[in-house]
Amino acid sequence: MVIENASHQGIRVNALVDLQLENVAIRHCDHAAIWFQGFGLYMTECEIHGNIIPSSGLDEEVAAVWFDNGFTLSMNACSIYQNAGRGILCEVSSSFGRSADLTNLTIAENSPKDADTPYGGISINGSLATEIRHCTIVDNAGGGLGSTSSNTRAFSSIIARNYSRETGGLLNLSDNVTSRGYNLSDDSPAALDHLTDKTNQLPRLSRIGYYGGHAPTCYPLVGSPALSAANAEDTESIDGRGYPREISTSNNSSRNLPDIGAVEVNTSTSRSLNVVSTTASVVGSLQNRLDQNTVYHHRRITFDPSMSGQTFLFENIQSLANDQRVVVDASALEEPIILETGGLYSGKGSSLSLINVVLSDFNLTAQFDGSIGLNCAEVTDTSVNLTSSGRMLLNECEVHDTTTSGSYSVVSSFGAGHLQVWNSTFSNNAKTGEAHGAAILSTSSKPSELFNVTFDGNQSNNEGAAIYHEGDLLVARHCSVLDTQSSYGAFAFGPTASSRVTGCLFAGNQNSSNSSFDADVLIPSGSEDKHDFFWNWTTAISPRPDGFEAGSQNQIGADVSLRELGDYGGKVPSRPQTSDSGLLGIFTGIPARALDAIGQVPAGIRPVPGAVTETQNQGQPFASIDLISVSGNTATLTISRTPGSAWILHAGEAPNSLSATSYEVPSEAAVPVTLNVLLPSPHPEQYFMQLEED
Repeated sequence: MVIENASHQGIRVNALVDLQLENVAIRHCDHAAIWFQGFGLYMTECEIHGNIIPSSGLDEEVAAVWFDNGFTLSMNACSIYQNAGRGILCEVSSSFGRSADLTNLTIAENSPKDADTPYGGISINGSLATEIRHCTIVDNAGGGLGSTSSNTRAFSSIIARNYSRETGGLLNLSDNVTSRGYNLSDDSPAALDHLTDKTNQLPRLSRIGYYGGHAPTCYPLVGSPALSAANAEDTESIDGRGYPREISTSNNSSRNLPDIGAVEVNTSTSRSLNVVSTTASVVGSLQNRLDQNTVYHHRRITFDPSMSGQTFLFENIQSLANDQRVVVDASALEEPIILETGGLYSGKGSSLSLINVVLSDFNLTAQFDGSIGLNCAEVTDTSVNLTSSGRMLLNECEVHDTTTSGSYSVVSSFGAGHLQVWNSTFSNNAKTGEAHGAAILSTSSKPSELFNVTFDGNQSNNEGAAIYHEGDLLVARHCSVLDTQSSYGAFAFGPTASSRVTGCLFAGNQNSSNSSFDADVLIPSGSEDKHDFFWNWTTAISPRPDGFEAGSQNQIGADVSLRELGDYGGKVPSRPQTSDSGLLGIFTGIPARALDAIGQVPAGIRPVPGAVTETQNQGQPFASIDLISVSGNTATLTISRTPGSAWILHAGEAPNSLSATSYEVPSEAAVPVTLNVLLPSPHPEQYFMQLEED
């Protein structure tokens, strides 16, 4: 069941009744997904995301799930993410007979409207007896988990990477929370005082993406301290994806232990298969591991270090067998693996997730009701297709330099599939002939979603240089649509399509006559009432682009300054605004977001249209760091910078605690400068370096 695009709440209950929701998705509503003032709210395998995006201002602070003086709240295996408000807000005036049981939840990238609103993940106001078990609460603005009483108890949960909107520093838990042990955090909250808690440890956890199951989750990568680190007596039977929790031996070879957090990776030898060869026909190749479905229907595929940067040739299309659950995790490799020629299809009822890969001259297709998650990937000369009723989610992907023609684009969605593209960049893709959509083509009867996506330099001989959408509903939030060229419309819509476009930036787009006329948006005449555009900017002045009606909080003639496409942090190239751009901090109405496309934390409430917030440098970057090699405790770097500028290197194991080192780059030094930097340990899991102009 899906509830979407509601003009107010998705569900409102204000009578003393019970409400039971199972496998329900609530998305893209103007207000709270659920405002519950009844007796008992029971939710299982639900997905709550992209809510609180009002079309005409919202003064009050709300939450995706607002439990307002109810008596019993029970949630299991639910994902609540990317809402422009708190994830869960529980408010009770009396604790008598009231309780909340929150288990296997993923609460990620939720962002309250106001800078002083605390705890955008879960906020418990009042003496509600609350049990939080095996939850993953990460990347939320305003903080992770807050409670006004000690009746909130946390057990075996990951609570990390949440931050204060006011300071920008980590803010994971309030002091009132009581720990029952086996929690993991990347700072040292006073509340996590149990002997079994893991504090000041980087979680080595993905951003929210698709890793199988009914909804997106955050996946513990190879080497995560969450793996095999929970209580041996834990009796939890499923994880946040609805998969069985089958205990594993990843970090403790002598004992079988469950994982901390919402996702059970299943890394025991019976469920984890290692790739050691690029020869397709031998045991131990990727192709062989993908085919091992008789016993290992639920498995993770990892890679020997020697596979770093290696190419795997798929001579033909290889299909997963039906009902397979496979995660291909190459995150531990220094260089991504390359999948080349041929292709890979999902099977009926199957899920496939890929991490740290390059797709080159490849065909990746979700067919039947199968689903695919493509994470931290580079895509070139490749087609990625959703042809069925499943899900395709691209997250932190670079899609570039691909020319297509005919009925397929680089990314295509047909049938009744659900396409989601997050935190990704499409650059220099082209569509030849008379077909539409240079980067994305969507005709699905289910919604397509774009969030924090950059389109740069894409070209179409026909309509839709960025996307041609002729499906049900397109929801686009915080996208940058830049320097495209098409006959009409970087965003182009068919006559039956509808859309909600919010917080997007259109700049430098042109039609085939090198004019800005209808170059940003094309909406067919007579279907204007199906489209809602609010709080968007364009550099065009006259005539107003389609959708940019006067009085709709959209602005024309944008004074914007952008950097060239390049590496400014994160997983994908981007085009941030410079610090002198005229669009910084002037939109009070744009729905908030917790992180931008490259994982930057916005400083305070600074609404910025487009996929990426501003950077402190103007124009091209003044300096850049390139890692040459790591040997033992020493990293060898080269630093390129503008001649005549001096820099100080800041370094550390966490981005919020960098310290200035003794390595200075004086203005008279030759370019580039070679430095040897002492690391805290050989090959640390993560180490961050940043240059500051002296």
